[in-house]
Amino acid sequence: MHSQLPLGQSSFQTIRVRNGIYVDKTALISALAQQESRIFLARPRRFGKTLLISTIESLFKDGLKYFDGLSIARTWRDATYPVVRLDFSEIKIFSSASVFKAKLDEKLRAVFAGVGFRWRDNGGSVLSQLSSFLAAQPPASFVILIDEYDAPLTSSLENHQLLKAVQSILNEFFLVLKSNEACLRFFFMTGITWLCRRFDLFDDLADISLDPGCGRLLGFADEELRASFAPQLRAAARALHLSDEALFAALKKNYGGYAFDGKASVQVHNPWSVLNFLSRPDRGFRAYWFESG
Repeated sequence: MHSQLPLGQSSFQTIRVRNGIYVDKTALISALAQQESRIFLARPRRFGKTLLISTIESLFKDGLKYFDGLSIARTWRDATYPVVRLDFSEIKIFSSASVFKAKLDEKLRAVFAGVGFRWRDNGGSVLSQLSSFLAAQPPASFVILIDEYDAPLTSSLENHQLLKAVQSILNEFFLVLKSNEACLRFFFMTGITWLCRRFDLFDDLADISLDPGCGRLLGFADEELRASFAPQLRAAARALHLSDEALFAALKKNYGGYAFDGKASVQVHNPWSVLNFLSRPDRGFRAYWFESG
């Protein structure tokens, strides 16, 4: 029985529990997570940033529980930690700065409550109380993961006044994190833009977006495709009446060729397009990434 294609699935734990295909990126993840670092990664949409965040969350929150058979299982020896995960794409729709501020405050109260934060009505602003909470934590005891940090910003690009207000609100939050960074064991943030350079926090982040060693952190390299999707590739070749090599060449022509390192030394395939194609190869090589908007 073949493993399932994880199409549309960005939860690492769900993929592993349901016997989904997981292209093993954990050797690279281990190299990053072993550092006590503050890291930023920019990639386009539909390249697997949320799955990466989910994998890191599982590693720090549950240890090796879901990592049997993966590269990291042989080397990872760290403890587990309280993990705070924020997805800013969940608060990207708002009509004013005040509405955004209210949504952000609500989100912060909810996610930090999971690690012991208790907001008091008469205790001051959410950010001031959150700062006090973080300041009271032991050194290197927290993991904070932020996905799509720039979603509220990109949704405001056509309204300059609103964009500046949202940027200011986000900067206040990032300053709280920066001033309490002693409690952070690991910090990882993703987005699709470098708008974070407008925030004070960015001065302390290691930007690995174009790091040659991280060129294959997201997306599928040639050898990963062949190793992880061999049955699906053979089935697609039969469906389109192509040889295995002709099928792979067409796959690479349509969905490959993306390079995300400063030397362009590693090329990867877009995972969204590859998974959609392999799920229905009879439809041919459609522009799945473009069609996703």
